[in-house]
Amino acid sequence: MKKYLLFLFLITSVFANAQNIITGKVIDEKTKEALPGISIYVNSSTIGTISDAEGKFALSIPYGGKVELVASHLAYQKKTLIVETGKKEIILIGLKPQDNTLNEVVIKSSRNKDDNYNKWGDLFTKIIMGTDARFISGCKLKNPETLVFYFDKETNELAVFAKTTLII
Repeated sequence: MKKYLLFLFLITSVFANAQNIITGKVIDEKTKEALPGISIYVNSSTIGTISDAEGKFALSIPYGGKVELVASHLAYQKKTLIVETGKKEIILIGLKPQDNTLNEVVIKSSRNKDDNYNKWGDLFTKIIMGTDARFISGCKLKNPETLVFYFDKETNELAVFAKTTLII
């Protein structure tokens, strides 16, 4: 029994030493400040981590040799490095800021209080039902409250939406 435990202990220590740990720090290339929250991962694998508040990280690689290490963040340009596992050096990764400026966004009010059935109902009825008295006699919109009117003053366009099915 003791032999089996000793054998198990030795095998476990061999596998524990086989782990290669890559350590490093991520900084802003311009300001040289530490960057927290940067994704650091081995490309084409599930091995990865995130840099801590001081920009430091540690990755445990279960195999030896060269690996392609990637550092990425939305605010910075992605950087790829080829790193040799098993070396005890601390890797310093400098990332360049990335300009993510969006185009101008204009927000307009979508509804004017005056855009209601009292103002636009007659026009809507004439367009939908027509103006020929022979065809519209007896036709009446029974649920006008379901209509929502939007008038764009810049384009002079009237849009009408029904919240439910119209009953005529």
